[in-house]
Amino acid sequence: MDGIPENTTGQFLINYEQCLTESLIAIQWRYMKEEFSELIKYLDGKFTQIDERFDDVDERFNGVDERFNSVDERLNDVENEVKSLREDFDDLQSSVDAYAKKADTYFQEMVALSHKVNQ
Repeated sequence: MDGIPENTTGQFLINYEQCLTESLIAIQWRYMKEEFSELIKYLDGKFTQIDERFDDVDERFNGVDERFNSVDERLNDVENEVKSLREDFDDLQSSVDAYAKKADTYFQEMVALSHKVNQ
């Protein structure tokens, strides 16, 4: 580099290196931007699919509260019926016990009467 001052050549090389670096960064940015836009489109599509799935799940769960209320009502009806059956069974058991006691008393009286007649 005859005839060009040394600091000018150094400055030129620094400027040239900066231009190359900036150009590479710009190219890389453009390439990354294109790749990111593809990635963003892809991910957006996937998230849209997930949103649609959640919408389907939400629709399925919309009727669950009503179904649980219906099940609660039926369970209460069954509990009331079981309670009523227990009360009826207790009444029946008391009646059978009373009848058995009367029958036992009757048979004891018959046995006693039979002994009196035999004597």
